[in-house]
Amino acid sequence: MDHTPTPRPLSTLSASGGDRFSQAPTVVLDVPSDVAARAATPAGAAPPSAPSSDDLRPPTAFANRGSTAFGEGSPSNLSVADSSQPLANTLPYRNSVAPTAVGSAQNLGDSDKEVAASDAPRGTSPFPDLGPQADDNQKNKRKRLFLILGGVAALAVVAAAVAVPVALTQSKKHSSGSSSSSSSSGPDDTGSGQNGGSNSDEWTLSLAMAADTANGGLDQLEKHYDTFITEEDFAQIAAAGLNWIRLPIPYWAIEKYPDEPFLEKASWKYVLKAFKWARKYGLRVNLDLHTIPGSQNGYNHSGKGGANGQINFLYGPMGLANAQRAIDYIRIITEFISQPEWAPVVPMFGIINEAVAGTIGVDQMTSFYLEVHDMMREITGRGQGKGPFISIHDSFRGLAAWKDLLPGHDRIALDVHPYLIFVNVDRTPLASQINKPCRSWATDMNNSWTDFGVSIAGEFSLAVNDCGQWINGIGAGTRWEGTFGSQGDGVKGDCTPWNEWQSWTQDTKDNFKAFALRNFDALGHWFFWTWKIGASSVTGKVETPMWSYQLGLQEGWIPDDPSQATGICGNTSPAQPLSPEMVGAAGTGQISDTIKAQFPWPPTTINPGLRPNNVRAYTATGAIPTLPVPTPVVGNVDGWYDAADNRPMYTPIAGCTYPDAWGSADAANPGPCGGATTDNTDNTDNTDDETTRRVRRVRNVIPKPRRTPAP
Repeated sequence: MDHTPTPRPLSTLSASGGDRFSQAPTVVLDVPSDVAARAATPAGAAPPSAPSSDDLRPPTAFANRGSTAFGEGSPSNLSVADSSQPLANTLPYRNSVAPTAVGSAQNLGDSDKEVAASDAPRGTSPFPDLGPQADDNQKNKRKRLFLILGGVAALAVVAAAVAVPVALTQSKKHSSGSSSSSSSSGPDDTGSGQNGGSNSDEWTLSLAMAADTANGGLDQLEKHYDTFITEEDFAQIAAAGLNWIRLPIPYWAIEKYPDEPFLEKASWKYVLKAFKWARKYGLRVNLDLHTIPGSQNGYNHSGKGGANGQINFLYGPMGLANAQRAIDYIRIITEFISQPEWAPVVPMFGIINEAVAGTIGVDQMTSFYLEVHDMMREITGRGQGKGPFISIHDSFRGLAAWKDLLPGHDRIALDVHPYLIFVNVDRTPLASQINKPCRSWATDMNNSWTDFGVSIAGEFSLAVNDCGQWINGIGAGTRWEGTFGSQGDGVKGDCTPWNEWQSWTQDTKDNFKAFALRNFDALGHWFFWTWKIGASSVTGKVETPMWSYQLGLQEGWIPDDPSQATGICGNTSPAQPLSPEMVGAAGTGQISDTIKAQFPWPPTTINPGLRPNNVRAYTATGAIPTLPVPTPVVGNVDGWYDAADNRPMYTPIAGCTYPDAWGSADAANPGPCGGATTDNTDNTDNTDDETTRRVRRVRNVIPKPRRTPAP
């Protein structure tokens, strides 16, 4: 059986490049400098000396960025943020030759291999610095390896064949974009991952593994966690000139309910390893809550989904109850990452991945975002340096649709996932598609940066078609080959030339590299899905080459220096500098009473046409679980930032029978527990026209972008 993972897994590590944040007009601090300095410097200890060219000790300026509690020092002088650079006139872009990096990784294991990061010049960043281990032996190891690999980047690194993807982002020095005039070139459609196979989600995998007791049962999954992404991957990501990791995690890292088959809590210790390694190699983490109880999109990567996946978050009889659970999980994670030990490492938190507002409702999602925003800022405080940026996905509506979201908010960031392949099939030659990103995305991204604020591409790939093993789901077929149901253009194509990367000509690799550079520049701040894809257990090779950043680096179709992308789209529509309000200036975070009245919590209605006081809900009477922390070497760390946050957890009402939390979207509404009110609806979705049906069947696409002429 072929065990090659789909490039849209639940557990992946993404790397990113490009740090627009580094040029913001205000500086985002992790903790007050005097507090951090006291925490990082033991009594009587001398401050660290400035680094020499052959020394990996942290510079004095960053001595307060480590974590004394866990014996983790500040970032080495190879860190992306160590070399001071003057702010550019073209704010908010980086004035440095170095890009930034963003990625995602849940499955992380130990490794005795360490690779030093590149010593290319880096730009300053308002985000806090992270830091390697303070252990002298570790430093010596890194020093020796640095002599071998310094300045060579990730192409010099030989990677092991393993099994889970990772995503990356890139930042640019100068603004890029293009005019808004139309072009008649090929179809520039974008979309998100699809679901075809019936057993391509973690729910089904967990059931199958649990039944396989001869091979270890569900614990087999932890073996994958422990071996697929290792410390070496973090070192390679830093060496590739990337500086962020997007880390998708499931809510069952915290807990699960008894009827859910997932491996509970096991992944959290690997999340902690990711935080540790990120600090060590000067990487920052965009933590992404990728799964939500009941599913926010019906996709396989939400926990349970597929061709007939249901949305049960804020939709249907269990929609409110599932949302209550989600809010508590967001709350627990916020409490953890807001502690001074981790706040410098995790400056961004994606609170829900790819929620489908077309089904759930835009007003309902806005009410949820307002509730979460206020809840998080009550924990962290308001204003720069107090808690992470709150990242929300555009729900396949386009960035511009959210530009007026919650005026007065405190550091909300917008996230878009611009894929080209999940709608129409473009059979034009690769060389003719190179400029698609510049035409499709540059202007919209820069407009969003100007109109709303921080805007990132949380996922994208180099795929120009849906060839590759299991891209659409296990056993689902492809549009390119005409085997993905009724989708496609009716042509029976051949995926072999796209999958057999060993046979790619130099021209093909050069075209993919040119395509990559235009993606990097057009998107500005991006996370590539994914860093790594494992080799097939049948063929022994990676079967999804357009989705592996690491493989592209090794084989030459991903640039070893992402900053080469700067300006390649033409710089015709530059973004404006971020205003102080966009990065947490004094007074932000106070949303008006008018807005709060317009978007109450719970929402006025829960689709399809249900009233929140007439559906099953949970009660806030449960014990609060806290996330485990490493054993500190100094002081006391308990995993909970705000001691005043003591509301009990939402939990099922004793004696109440609840519908299936994952399968009741279209079921009759039983009403509230202990009550007998009647809805003014027939419990059906009266807006179930063809568009809505397609959304509910999880065939969602990002709106077609405006086309603009290639530069």
